[in-house]
Amino acid sequence: MKFKEINIFEYKDYRKLLADIFNIEKSRNKNHTYGKWAKAIGLSSVSGLTMILKGQRHAGKGMQEKLIANLELDEKEKQYFQQLVKIQKQAKDDESLVVFLMDNGETNKDNTLKDDNRPIQFRWEMGLLREATKWSNLKEDLSWLNDQSRFIPKTKSFMEVLNEMKKEEILKYHDGALKINGNYQSKDIDTRYFKHLHNDFIEFSKKSYEIDFNKRSLEYRMIMIKKEDIPKAKDRLIQLLDKFADEFDTKEATREESEIYLTALQFFPFTK
Repeated sequence: MKFKEINIFEYKDYRKLLADIFNIEKSRNKNHTYGKWAKAIGLSSVSGLTMILKGQRHAGKGMQEKLIANLELDEKEKQYFQQLVKIQKQAKDDESLVVFLMDNGETNKDNTLKDDNRPIQFRWEMGLLREATKWSNLKEDLSWLNDQSRFIPKTKSFMEVLNEMKKEEILKYHDGALKINGNYQSKDIDTRYFKHLHNDFIEFSKKSYEIDFNKRSLEYRMIMIKKEDIPKAKDRLIQLLDKFADEFDTKEATREESEIYLTALQFFPFTK
């Protein structure tokens, strides 16, 4: 890393990393601009860089390689940076820490944390409400929200979580409608709470068996994989989920013409 002030391994958001790098360069050279940085990276247009920084798109493989070269990352830093990008893309930014924990095996840490203190970033209600803002006829009404969900919150109501999301600016009003804030940056979060979210999803998975067969899919395959192929197999599954989400994730619809789904992958060894 050519910026010695930066420790890339302290970051869990690659956009925050890039923003800090830009600000450091700007403090050194007041004439530094996004346009100049884009040119130094090797881009033909500044929009390719600014759209990433604003959260409007993710850095593709080509862009990642250009940034890695521009920042002079060593092999370990390169791998970490690529991992950050992959995590945020597959988790839609809001849940990047969740996937980060899954990828690093820290989900197995037991804890006695009080659920009352669980950050909203690790509440399933947050994910549902985030997707609900895509409904053009969303109602900020507790009774209405309860009627839409198959599962009812136990600790905090939908409106309590919704108000927290607005307070933290995860959601903001745009032209009178509540929408996802593409510029939101996750703050420091106690990531041990991931296990609480994981347990919630496991409970919902049990109940999902009772849902109409035509509306859900519960598929399981047990296979044998060579140890050397495990990382590749894991990445392939994540890529398939990314592709699935890219194809079917709808940006806007009415409540009547759409449903909010949980898509999940489980990949773990049965043998030891």
